[in-house]
Amino acid sequence: YRNTGADATFLAGWAVVFERADLSRRSIVERYEQLVAPLQQEVADKRRALLEAHRQQASGPASSMVDSDKEFLARHADLTARDHVIGLEASLSAAEAKLRDVRSRNRQLRDKLEAVEAHAQAGFARKVVRRLRRGLTR
Repeated sequence: YRNTGADATFLAGWAVVFERADLSRRSIVERYEQLVAPLQQEVADKRRALLEAHRQQASGPASSMVDSDKEFLARHADLTARDHVIGLEASLSAAEAKLRDVRSRNRQLRDKLEAVEAHAQAGFARKVVRRLRRGLTR
């Protein structure tokens, strides 16, 4: 049988103690009633407190609801603005990364162009030299 008087939660939150005993039905019911009665009283107390709080809130002045609505709307506006800022920061970060990629590609293409121009100028210079040599040998 479960020993309802022993607390084994220091081992784990779900730990319980079982014991061997020859208990009558009456003693089993008494043990469980001793365990359940305080819990039922606690639940009843919490329900009463919740009901009282609900009644007080319902009968409270309307101005407090207006104030809380204004606070809620202001908080909502703040959170929405923060969300927009976070979105804009993410978009800006993506645009900056794209710009870095484009600038890198631009640098690569300029280097290629300079190499091609240097190669073309060297080729043109060779052609001029060849023509001049041909002209001199004729």
